[in-house]
Amino acid sequence: MHGAMVSAMSSRFAGVARPQVPWDTPRTRDRGGLGAVADQEMTGAEVLVDALERHGVRYVFGVPGHGNTNVLDAIYGSDQIDFKLVRHEQAAAHIADGYARVSGQVGVCCSS
Repeated sequence: MHGAMVSAMSSRFAGVARPQVPWDTPRTRDRGGLGAVADQEMTGAEVLVDALERHGVRYVFGVPGHGNTNVLDAIYGSDQIDFKLVRHEQAAAHIADGYARVSGQVGVCCSS
């Protein structure tokens, strides 16, 4: 039954053009004038930070750890996003929530 639902949904949208959205386009990041390295594809962490930048994120609240070092490195390379260190993951979530409620901007929490 599940396969029939999938084929019914895919036939329903067959021929419908998918709208082009800004985060759909493949991007490369200039890595500080490193010559040949500048045109390399982005890492997963860089793609994440690029998406956050496109959504206007200014702050990421969190705790550094072994699970998010690549993301923190990408945030460090961003001119738009600042990482705000907190003492506990739960505090990061509450601060991001409060920031979103007060400012109307996106609140982001990142921990390992």
